[in-house]
Amino acid sequence: MARRFGIIGAGIAGLTAARLLRDRGHAVLVLDKGRRPGGRASTRAIEGVSFDHGPPWFAITDPAFRSFLDASVASPCLAAWHGRFARLESGRLIPETPEIPRFVGVPGMGAIGRALAEGVDVRVSVHADRLERSADAWTVLDRDGASFGPFDAVIVTAPPAQAASLLRGHSSMAATLEPVPMAVCFSWMIAPEGGTVLPFDGIRCDHPVLRWASNEQSKLGRAASPALVVQADHAWSGAHRDRKPSEIVGHLRSAVEEAFALRLGPARVESLHRWLFAQSIEPLGRPCLIDADARLAACGDWAWGGSIEGAFQSGSACARALIEAFA
Repeated sequence: MARRFGIIGAGIAGLTAARLLRDRGHAVLVLDKGRRPGGRASTRAIEGVSFDHGPPWFAITDPAFRSFLDASVASPCLAAWHGRFARLESGRLIPETPEIPRFVGVPGMGAIGRALAEGVDVRVSVHADRLERSADAWTVLDRDGASFGPFDAVIVTAPPAQAASLLRGHSSMAATLEPVPMAVCFSWMIAPEGGTVLPFDGIRCDHPVLRWASNEQSKLGRAASPALVVQADHAWSGAHRDRKPSEIVGHLRSAVEEAFALRLGPARVESLHRWLFAQSIEPLGRPCLIDADARLAACGDWAWGGSIEGAFQSGSACARALIEAFA
C-alpha cells in the first residue's frame, strides 16, 4: 500500500530516503529551509568563482553507496579529485597519497544534491516550525503558517538540536537527540587578486586555528583562476563563534600566511560562512532513530559516520526501517 511521507531536510540523508521511498511507490514531499537542495554538500558561487565551502570531498567505500550513486547521479556530476595532497603537522607540510579516491561534485559539490533531487518533490525556503498530529496523519507547519501534509509518517533530518525541537512532545526520540554534539566551523572563501595558490591542492591541518585548506581550481569542472577555501579548526570556531566576520577573516588570513609561508594579498572575491552544525563531534552510533508507534523518524550524518557516505547510510537505513514498520 502506498504511503505518504514528509521529510524535513533536503540534505544527502533526506534526499536518499526520499528517492528510496519514491522508488518503492510511496508519495514523498521534502521540505528544506535553504534555497537549494544538498544541505552542507554545497557550492557558493561569487562573481563567477565557485567554492565548495562545506565538505571539500567525499569517499565511496560502501558498495551500496556506489550502486545508489550510479543509479541516481549522472556520471558527469561526479569525478575523482586528482590533486596534490598533504597534511600540516608540527609546522611542516608532509605530502600524502590518499588510500582511497577522493570524489567531488562537478562543477561543484552542490551538483550532487541537485542530481538527487531530480524527480523528487522538493520545496525549498520552507522553514519547518512544528508538527501537528490528527487521529491518523501528521502535518508540518512552517514559520509563516503554511501547512504541508497530511503524511502517514515524517522523517526529520535536521541537526540534532533542531530535530529535537520539532519532535519534543511527540516522541521520546527528542531526549536522545538533545545531547548529540555538533561542531561549529568557519569557512573562508577567497580568490586572491595576485593569483596566489596553496603549496598543495588539499591540506589537512593539525593546527590551533586551521582544519583544512584547498585550491578549488584543482578540481574538475572549476574555473582555472585560483580560488581557495580555508576551514577553521572546530574547537577554535566554537570559541570564536560570535566574533565579527572581519575579525575571523583576519585570524584565518594570518594563520594561512604563517602556516604556508605565503602572502595572499588583496582579495578579488571573498566571503565567510559560519556553519553552526558543521559536523557531529560524536556520532549517535546507530544509523537512524525510529518511533514506529508515533510514525516518526530521524536520520542524518550526525547519526552515522559524520560524512556524505554516512548520510547516505543513515537515510537508506531510515527508509528501510519505515518500509518494514508499515509492512
